[in-house]
Amino acid sequence: MIPTQSLGEIRYELATRLGFVTSGSMAVAQSVILNSIIREAQNFIYWHLTDERIFKRYEKQADGLGQQLFDLPDDFEPRKPFAIWWRAEKSPANKWRRLTREKLFSDDAEESGDLMNTPHAISQANSTPSGIPSIYRLVGDKLEILPATEDRNDWLRIEYTQSLPRLTQDADLLLMDSAPVLALSLANAKAHYQQPDAGQYSQQFERLIRQLRAGAHSDKRYAR
Repeated sequence: MIPTQSLGEIRYELATRLGFVTSGSMAVAQSVILNSIIREAQNFIYWHLTDERIFKRYEKQADGLGQQLFDLPDDFEPRKPFAIWWRAEKSPANKWRRLTREKLFSDDAEESGDLMNTPHAISQANSTPSGIPSIYRLVGDKLEILPATEDRNDWLRIEYTQSLPRLTQDADLLLMDSAPVLALSLANAKAHYQQPDAGQYSQQFERLIRQLRAGAHSDKRYAR
């Protein structure tokens, strides 16, 4: 289990380390700024490090013949690493097979964002055995597979990274390990309030990040 804290808990610890009061009207006024600093710290770590403990696996059995659209999990984050797998009842050895994402852009048009036809993807889908999906695409909050399944015993698997949850109420939990979030929050808060040891805490956070990326963290769960 990830050693995490609630927003209220980490803000109390942050305020204490900063030498701030932790109750009364002054604490309430400070809480808005400290909450923002904590959220920014978690966002930075979420997008710059990968913690394998927030990977999830979602499996769904096909509802019927000809099905192509599946709901994505509510906490699915498409901008973080994910993988789509399919297990067809009639495939050899009934093994999980990783699907390929449909290519929607040409190499030249990718930067401009111009959509184009996808003959490669259509050809790939047509070349696979009937009813065994080989490619997928994301359509809004849905996952579309090609070709459509022909067996109710087929299964879909989505391996993905959880999206960042709400972090506005005191009881809301951080998504990840609270230690690096507190370290970065402390460094940023000391810089914001111009405390003289701000540089020291910034260096401590940078050392922690290097350790996490090098696998020196005791859980060895982090990667670039």
